[in-house]
Amino acid sequence: GYGIINENEESIEIDTNLLSAIKMPHKKLDMIQVQGDSMHPYIQNGDFALIERSSEAKNGDIVIANYQGDLYVKQIQKNPQNKSISFISSNKEYPSFEVKDTDLESLVIVGILRGVIRAY
Repeated sequence: GYGIINENEESIEIDTNLLSAIKMPHKKLDMIQVQGDSMHPYIQNGDFALIERSSEAKNGDIVIANYQGDLYVKQIQKNPQNKSISFISSNKEYPSFEVKDTDLESLVIVGILRGVIRAY
């Protein structure tokens, strides 16, 4: 939703055979548990997001972004004309926000969403 600080870190091994079976890239994968519903209905509160560590996101990718110490799961829209990046929620109750110019120094694209695991 509005960003959350990542406080807990724990290693969980994921079998590479499972990743191969679902055609998921093996390299540089991390997993985080999503808190919030800003990307509902596609990503729900409590889902586990599989993230490929990369800062090479393209327009339309869903990324994990660290902006001023808060983590966000958002769709990215780069605007090279005004040197800004917009972050878009799929849940219309959460407004998009834009990071411009010098504020880009406080922004790190942690990775690109490659999959979601949801328990029922």
